[in-house]
Amino acid sequence: MDELLTVRQTAQRLAVSENTVRLWLSQRRLPRVKLGKCVRIPADKLAAVVAKNSTPAAQEEAKQKHDHASGKEPRAKAVGT
Repeated sequence: MDELLTVRQTAQRLAVSENTVRLWLSQRRLPRVKLGKCVRIPADKLAAVVAKNSTPAAQEEAKQKHDHASGKEPRAKAVGT
């Protein structure tokens, strides 16, 4: 069985607050396993979510150059998402 993380452990791994992890869980942005009243986050599925939502630096830089060349204002990045 894969490792199951607590909310605290997940927050530490993602460098966010526990409240942010709880918010993401309530929004179903993170996978979870309910064990009675306990909620756990599968470590392998968390890694998959991070990988899916990661943008390689080269692609991000090329997009910014394209946006700048087309006269678009750069988008502000949301903190914690």
